[in-house]
Amino acid sequence: MALAATLPASALRAQTSDFPNKPIRLVVAYAAGGGTDAAARVFAEAMTRELGQTMYVENRVGASGNIGGNFVAKARPDGYTLLFGAMANLAINPYLFKDMPYAPEKDFASIGKVFDTPHVIVAGPSSEIKSFDSLLKLARQNPKKYTYASAGAGTSTHIVAELFAHTVGVNLTHVPYKGNGPALIDVMGGQVDLMFDQVPNSAPSILGGKVNGLALMASARLPTLANVPSVAELGYPQLATSSWTGLLAPAGVPADVVTALNRATNKVLADPDVKQRFDKLGALPTPSAPGDLSRLLASDSQRFGALIKSASIRAD
Repeated sequence: MALAATLPASALRAQTSDFPNKPIRLVVAYAAGGGTDAAARVFAEAMTRELGQTMYVENRVGASGNIGGNFVAKARPDGYTLLFGAMANLAINPYLFKDMPYAPEKDFASIGKVFDTPHVIVAGPSSEIKSFDSLLKLARQNPKKYTYASAGAGTSTHIVAELFAHTVGVNLTHVPYKGNGPALIDVMGGQVDLMFDQVPNSAPSILGGKVNGLALMASARLPTLANVPSVAELGYPQLATSSWTGLLAPAGVPADVVTALNRATNKVLADPDVKQRFDKLGALPTPSAPGDLSRLLASDSQRFGALIKSASIRAD
């Protein structure tokens, strides 16, 4: 950032006239092999074809996504270092960590949304909770009796569960784990009653009959989980909550670079092959304008910030 600041504006503009003319680094703030990483690699491959320059994925992991986010926030704002940013490390983390190394709404330029990943409420096959309606009924009758697993305190699987409880007026007991995998295993085994999981993690287990899908936290059903009703059709549209992912650059990136990257992003998201590959990952492509992502970040920051403060949620 400081290096770029020493260059006159005319020099930066000159450098963007033939953008891109070298490889582009796409930073993923989460581990290789996970759902976000898998989607990033599909995206980077398609963007490489569209831009005519290699886009490669670089995993910078740690601090719940803050290490990768901070790396991009401090990078030179020339469009060659980008963040595959998630709702968690952009809209949630600022309210969970006292010493955030970056301010998402100030330190990044939004390029556009890439995809949404809905959450799904699941219960173990032996659980007495068999449907969304029975969850509401039993949880209201027995405050704190029913437990839900999460991938850890402050993760989206924790925050979304708290949003559910706050909205429908129930009191559930949180059981944090170190990751989605171990949490889901204990739901399957009956050690924990529920999980408000991301679709890519739970879909195979739902389809295989290892857990019951009670409701998809989205405005409509997913083709891959056609038998799981959406919260909208169940009468709770306000529960529709997706873990979105977007493309961002360091603040100060030239406007024509943002335009070029947004145009390329929307083109690859409309590609049938990309759509099909995203569908297998439980990701819904979401072409958009840069301003759409900016507004979403601001809205979700306000929404989740208020929830986190009222529920006294901490990352530690």
